[in-house]
Amino acid sequence: MLCNSCNKREAAVIVQMSVNGQMMSRNLCPACAQQMHIEIAKSLARAGTVLDTLKKRADRAQSQKPAPEVPEAICSNCGHAIRALTGNSRMGCAQCYDGFRERIAAVIAPGTVPVQDEAPKNKRREMHRQLEQALVNENYELAAVLRDRLRESAREGDTGV
Repeated sequence: MLCNSCNKREAAVIVQMSVNGQMMSRNLCPACAQQMHIEIAKSLARAGTVLDTLKKRADRAQSQKPAPEVPEAICSNCGHAIRALTGNSRMGCAQCYDGFRERIAAVIAPGTVPVQDEAPKNKRREMHRQLEQALVNENYELAAVLRDRLRESAREGDTGV
């Protein structure tokens, strides 16, 4: 039987491949089989290079993504999370205005310090409520941040609880 590729030499190698879901057989002479092997190896090398390039691009894009934003605080009454307070933001309930007083004041009148009445006394108590709410909402990243803040506050001697 003659080689299906060159039609000159005697076929000694049978190559089976799947093309578009169809099995295809080719009878090749040793020289054409060797050439086919080289072409397949080159194609795979090019494909590998392309895949490496795509992977590097994907890794670079992934590393350039900002870390997920974790809210600094949530209201213990309504659960509203304050993420990026801007001039046109709305609070979830009336208690949000008390709990987020400093952040609101910083947006409304940057550089001013709000009047502090019982804020230090209630700070740890509020953090405890926020921690409980974060755990209920299964927001473990926020819960870990609040836990660490509570520990730091305890080390500093703030016993507002």
